[in-house]
Amino acid sequence: MIMSVWYMSLLFFGYFIGTIFTTASFNTNPHYTYAALSTIANSFSSLNQGINTSLIFGDFIAGLTVMKGLFLGAPITDALLGMPFVSTNILLEIQIIYVVCEIALWVYIIANRSI
Repeated sequence: MIMSVWYMSLLFFGYFIGTIFTTASFNTNPHYTYAALSTIANSFSSLNQGINTSLIFGDFIAGLTVMKGLFLGAPITDALLGMPFVSTNILLEIQIIYVVCEIALWVYIIANRSI
């Protein structure tokens, strides 16, 4: 309950900050207009009942890419990438430490032995 209230307040806080401070960092993409979104929404009015294998395998490959990123510490390095004092060497060290810790965790979970 508390988390849902927090996220709703964060959503409305972000909306009101976006309406008050109309700087370039808060503006949306100019290509996202009502007409463009309406065209995309109306294109789904006729459903294609055929199986599209490129969508199935594309989603599978996208899922594997996300899992690979999670296992290699991509969210942590992506979060640190925006900081000015973090170089690529530090990011590489963080990824190496993350992967080694994750391998040790998986060995502990599967084999019940600590490394």
